[in-house]
Amino acid sequence: MWNACTLWVFEKKKVDPRVVVARTNNLLGEVIVAGKKEKLQEETGARDVQGWTPPPRGVDKAYLYRVYDNLSGVCKINTDAAVSVEGNIGLGMVVRDEVGDVLMSAGRNWSARITALQAEAEAMWFGLRYAYDASFINVQLESDCLVLVKLLQSRTKEESRTQVIVSDICNLVCSFLACAFKFAPRTCNKVAHAMAKVSLLFEEVLVWMEDCPSDICSLVMLYKALIE
Repeated sequence: MWNACTLWVFEKKKVDPRVVVARTNNLLGEVIVAGKKEKLQEETGARDVQGWTPPPRGVDKAYLYRVYDNLSGVCKINTDAAVSVEGNIGLGMVVRDEVGDVLMSAGRNWSARITALQAEAEAMWFGLRYAYDASFINVQLESDCLVLVKLLQSRTKEESRTQVIVSDICNLVCSFLACAFKFAPRTCNKVAHAMAKVSLLFEEVLVWMEDCPSDICSLVMLYKALIE
């Protein structure tokens, strides 16, 4: 703002106020992220920080449903579910590339009476379906629900409502170029969890391409900074 004022006073150059505000917000975001990163490193030690990790350049073929020669351009999908006090379910998904940039994010508020495991399975189905619709078909999918990940990795079957959703996920995965499932601790899945919590406020399915809700931007930038 001071620079814009100086340009006008001394050079009679006008700067669009919207540009000034955008630059200010960007700088503020960088300052906030830098502060959080420094505090996090002071509290835990830089080497002990456990956060989101980028997808591999190739996929672990042990967990692939289908294998093709071209496994380049792998992106990572993180999914999670959140439950409100009223019992509503928030489904969240975030797609990121190997440098941590958001390629896509989406969320849905859903009124349903289901178990926590079913909610996690629904979040994964939701994330995969929208990722496929956006043509992300070479993926690694992470969830902080170990039971669900083991079900998908082992392809074991049980008679339950969750198995119905798991079967739907497996059927959808057959349409992907490559898909691997991986367990991620909650500390590595915070962005997807934040997306799920934000989704509890939605009235319809909302999708962002190459972006995410402003509520979670600082969290995305924080964990992107940690991998740089």
